[in-house]
Amino acid sequence: MTAPVAVTVSELSPAKFTVAATATSATRGGVPVRYQWLKNNVKIPGATDATLNLLGSTLADSGTKYSVIIGAPGAPDVTTAQVALTVIPDNVPPTILSVGALNSKANGIEVSVLVDEPLTEADSLKLANFKLSAGTVTAARYIENSSGLDSRERAIILNTTGLSAGGSYTLTVSGLKDIKGNASGSVATPFTVSKLTWADLARPSDFDQDVVATKTGFNVLNGGAAFWNTDDDATFVYEEVTGNFDKVARMEGQDPSSNWARAGLTARVSLDAHGETASRYQNVHANPYPKKFDGTDSNQGFETNRRLTVGGATSGSNGDNGANHPAYPNAWLRLIRTGDILHMYRSSDGVTWFALGRTDFNPADGSGEALPAKMLVGMVFGSENGNINPDTERKTWNARFRDYGDFVSPGVAGKQTYSIGVNFTDDNRDGALGAADIAGADVSAQANWNNGYNKESLDTPLVLKADEAGAVKTTTATVEWSGVPNTWASTGRGEENNKLTGPNHLLMSGFLDTTSDSTTQVKFSGLPTKLTTGKYDVVVYTLGGVASGRGGAFRVTDLNGTELKPYVYVVGAENPTTLARVPAKASTPGDGATYAVGSYVVFSGLNSPSIIIEGTTQTVSVNGADVDVGVGGTQRAPINAIQLVSPSGLFDQVAVNPTISIQGDKITFTGTLQSADTVSGAYTDVAGATSPLTITTTGAQKFWRARQ
Repeated sequence: MTAPVAVTVSELSPAKFTVAATATSATRGGVPVRYQWLKNNVKIPGATDATLNLLGSTLADSGTKYSVIIGAPGAPDVTTAQVALTVIPDNVPPTILSVGALNSKANGIEVSVLVDEPLTEADSLKLANFKLSAGTVTAARYIENSSGLDSRERAIILNTTGLSAGGSYTLTVSGLKDIKGNASGSVATPFTVSKLTWADLARPSDFDQDVVATKTGFNVLNGGAAFWNTDDDATFVYEEVTGNFDKVARMEGQDPSSNWARAGLTARVSLDAHGETASRYQNVHANPYPKKFDGTDSNQGFETNRRLTVGGATSGSNGDNGANHPAYPNAWLRLIRTGDILHMYRSSDGVTWFALGRTDFNPADGSGEALPAKMLVGMVFGSENGNINPDTERKTWNARFRDYGDFVSPGVAGKQTYSIGVNFTDDNRDGALGAADIAGADVSAQANWNNGYNKESLDTPLVLKADEAGAVKTTTATVEWSGVPNTWASTGRGEENNKLTGPNHLLMSGFLDTTSDSTTQVKFSGLPTKLTTGKYDVVVYTLGGVASGRGGAFRVTDLNGTELKPYVYVVGAENPTTLARVPAKASTPGDGATYAVGSYVVFSGLNSPSIIIEGTTQTVSVNGADVDVGVGGTQRAPINAIQLVSPSGLFDQVAVNPTISIQGDKITFTGTLQSADTVSGAYTDVAGATSPLTITTTGAQKFWRARQ
């Protein structure tokens, strides 16, 4: 157990006490722990979490003693020793935390000044307090609660003229005064105007909507009544995007407003938000966590919802129903558009993504309508004040977004010059890769994967795009498949068996399903000469997300069924953390067939413009003898993905075992040296680097790694 410790804060600042404890049972292992905080030995109603947050402590609160009762099933309660809260006078002037700017649909460009404590409006909002390096401040307003109930942060919003989106300026601020009378001196802060715009979509109400632009994101304020059916009482920060997109944002947190508050990413056709003209849209969002306004548990999950028709009711489109809680301040959301289909994801690190679902706005059955080329894409927050009772508890609430922008894959492209990849995704929870996702075995990892999903077999073949040095290329090649009941993914259904990270987690989630005694056939036709001239390799990714110990056999034939590459027998690994190549085992009939453990099979040296890849658990003929190739209680030979890679032979080159060490200003390495500005990347090759490499230790911080 880690007991609470004494806390000292300045007056009106929040204070936080924490405790940590675990409990185990001889029969059940870990068991839940319960907490009850005490103030001067009296129970505090609703204070039953491991953290106790106190807001706005005054000098009169100094000397208050806090302790906590800790209990667990089958064990006596334990009460910690009392610790004191000390509150000291506030003699420090307000501090500017951030200056940012964005366009307002109503007011033009607004500059946001975020400060660390409440201000006196009469003194602080004088226009003479604010000087721009270019342009003019025309009005100022003060925003309460701009950064959450557990913070003293507030903001001043300045209306301006003479500024432009994307422009860089300096704001000099003086004369800010806090409520204790402490006045600030002159502070000059540089800022850049965001190219995003914000709009108030909510119906008129007693609660303001607003946006505070910060250095790294936006604090979005909303007090709307409803974000459902034909009312989108939301605050929206957006950009106009033409064509496909892949956007991400990190949610730092949101106020404990209603159970169904929706803060996340969205794509809308228009700003119309009510009644019969309400716009079509798709959301992916997070709820408050762990509590809502009244101190009880919130919905605590990730959700998706959409409006499929103009003026129509909204509907859910999958989600995890609270099974995975937003890990504030690292609750990442992702929204991908591919034509008329939008895909939604969640993450706790911005690297490994978990699918929440997808929506086809223009399905083949004619029940929908194509999306326009241009959509409004960005961050949205609807607090759903209408779900807060009594109405005296309703107010303007806040959600804090950071790091919004285009997705950048953490993967590293392989050594191929040209490739076509098909990723088979799940009918229900999805697993699609965005255009920027770099996935696959290290030697052949690529972007611009084709996503195939949702059908046992295609009505018309899927026309494929290729990847050439990261650029998407059109082709006349097609793919179609048959012999499978559906595409599937065990991920999210209790049978994960996929500990891969980054885009490879998605690559190995969905698969063309097989059952015992079945054969899947995937047919490629019209392959381009960039593959067939000089030969190509076929990479079959398999058994991702399928329980270990199951397996089957794979081979390549021509369209007439003539074998081009013989069967390779594969069995799945348990919770693989890396993609591992399956060695090509010699085929022998009967019980002599040898199985290898791995996650991808390579068939080298093909040049046919049309091929069939088979995955089977049936009894097949090998050298004139019958071989039962299925393995496991429920036999499986699933196909997660297929790559066609040029030039042939890359997989058979001698691998370099990468190593790296750093001593002083010298990096010694084998393999290819890469660097990045942050530990999570993206990493890029250091051009021309040879070992040992001398680096500048007084420059900007860098992170280094070596790869094959």
